[in-house]
Amino acid sequence: MDNLSIEASKRLLSGHVNSMYEESDVDDVFYGYRSPRSKCSADQLAEMIKSFCVEVEREISELEGYSKLPNIDFVMTSKLARSIKARSILIGAKNVRGSCVYVIEACLVSDEETLSYAVVGLHNVFKRTKTHFETYLEMWNRIVEKEKQLAEAKK
Repeated sequence: MDNLSIEASKRLLSGHVNSMYEESDVDDVFYGYRSPRSKCSADQLAEMIKSFCVEVEREISELEGYSKLPNIDFVMTSKLARSIKARSILIGAKNVRGSCVYVIEACLVSDEETLSYAVVGLHNVFKRTKTHFETYLEMWNRIVEKEKQLAEAKK
């Protein structure tokens, strides 16, 4: 284990983030958290990602439940979609944020069929973004572990 393998791993991680950006999974907000000038540490970003994934998954599950009720509560459904959108803005999850707009619009016009499709779309976009975030965390954790091993070897 040496500095070269750590640097190579960091380049792979940067490539993964660039891919996420190019696919619009993340935006400049997420990039800002990774900036050396950011006041957000890597550990804080990891916790933000984990929290985002857990909370949004829970809220999408609730959304799916509401959208299948015989008498949909469009106000409550819209509130959930707005909450997911707000979480997405905070972490920079661009595609998830965009998918929330379709759910909110369907709620505003009380269109059950469009809402159903929009919730499915949001779920699918979130799954992809979550997978990319999980890959990011796995790669970051490997780098941290390699750095710890290198520091131990130097002692």
